[in-house]
Amino acid sequence: MKKILFACLLFTGAGFGQNATGFWDKDRSFTKEIKLKAGDRQVVAVTDFPTGTTEFVYRITVLDENQQLSNNLFSLLKSIPDPSGISQGAAGGVFLLSKVSGSDKCRYALFGDAADADKFQKTGTLKNACYSVTDALSKDAGRLFGKNFSCTAKKLYIGVESDNWLFSQKIVLEVVPWVDARKSSGWTAARKKEIIALAKQGGVANKMLQTNEFCSCILEKISAQYTYEQYTELLAEEKMRLYSKSGSLCLSQKESNAGILAAIRKDVQQYIDKEQFEKSVSLLETTIFEYKLQKTEDVNSLARAFIFSKQFDNALQIFAANPSLSNVETKILHGHALLLTGEKQEAVDKYKSVITQQVSSKISARKLIESDFAQFAKWKEIDTNFERILSKLD
Repeated sequence: MKKILFACLLFTGAGFGQNATGFWDKDRSFTKEIKLKAGDRQVVAVTDFPTGTTEFVYRITVLDENQQLSNNLFSLLKSIPDPSGISQGAAGGVFLLSKVSGSDKCRYALFGDAADADKFQKTGTLKNACYSVTDALSKDAGRLFGKNFSCTAKKLYIGVESDNWLFSQKIVLEVVPWVDARKSSGWTAARKKEIIALAKQGGVANKMLQTNEFCSCILEKISAQYTYEQYTELLAEEKMRLYSKSGSLCLSQKESNAGILAAIRKDVQQYIDKEQFEKSVSLLETTIFEYKLQKTEDVNSLARAFIFSKQFDNALQIFAANPSLSNVETKILHGHALLLTGEKQEAVDKYKSVITQQVSSKISARKLIESDFAQFAKWKEIDTNFERILSKLD
């Protein structure tokens, strides 16, 4: 008595099987027809899954000599929604059906390891099988996901055993992978760390104390433009240009640079506090000033770094390039640059214009001038009576 046997996969939701979360990968689907002698066993290695595969659907169909497969598996999957069950439309079930039926049957098992599959072929053992069917069927279909899929994530081997002891039979094996769109790029956590480590070796990052924001932005730019596989195919020179271009975008684009600029300004202040003025100048010039992103606080930081590294002419050029700044600290620093280049009266005029004001809630203009003068007085090459300058401000 001939029975029509079929296996069904029940999914919730309705849609077209392709959406923003992922897709059935037709181009990397696998189909193979094998001939199996009566009572024989055979193992077939499935083509490697594409990057980002999180599960797959398979179908195994036993054919008599005159039978044909009515539809390939992918054509049926087009009407199946995202395996997560999240899609537009009313809920419903879609069944994997086939018109094929016959008396020929087989048993099968799915393996993730070649050695386990080889043992099955030689002895029929199902030890370590990811999934197996011991009742002979003329066709079956299933879906491997979650823990079961993890068993076959690196490689899939399908072992089949004929239940026909008189005649040979044909068996059609089909596998279609589901690719998660977010994982298909190949950017795993380990690979992202690889990019961040390289970004930290770059020119700008080398000058920074806090690189996380900047290097994370570079990673974001690169991973958005390339899959990991595409990235690995770039030449070393191309990678260098890519890092440089990505870093420039991170600094210049407003949607990317707020956190980066905050980190740079914090680093600059730390360098100044530690009297590492050359480092603060280099970081400011190659980032904030290079991309014309300077604010008053940046002008003041650069001027202070120039003055305390005794680059007085460079400090004067900064003030000449920003004549409209009327900030209290800016005027004090301008006064310092004038004083230390011999323009004492102009310096005194600058100081007097702000002497009664506050630089911030924590320090007055006079206190800042006195503090800076105390540092200048330590320089043996500076022959200036700072006490006399202070007395002129009273």
